[in-house]
Amino acid sequence: KNIHKRVSDYLHNRIIWHNIDKIKWMYKETLDVDFPKDISRIYRAVAIRHDIVHRNGRKINGGYLKLNEAKLKQLTTDVGDLVTDINKQLLKN
Repeated sequence: KNIHKRVSDYLHNRIIWHNIDKIKWMYKETLDVDFPKDISRIYRAVAIRHDIVHRNGRKINGGYLKLNEAKLKQLTTDVGDLVTDINKQLLKN
């Protein structure tokens, strides 16, 4: 009866959206969308996000992260490319 709400609640509250391997699988199984083969920079960005959120900007070895504008611009480009690729696949399906 309320399946839409149940699915929405599950997706918003129980999925860890930065767990890329799980999200890749979900996109493939539900939308028949493949992530690009090399998203290594996005994986690294997720690890950096983890250090920022859970370690207050420190790496696991205790050193501080060093971010700069060039790295952030590259990440913006990488994420934009990923979204564009996924969107193209969705439009084909």
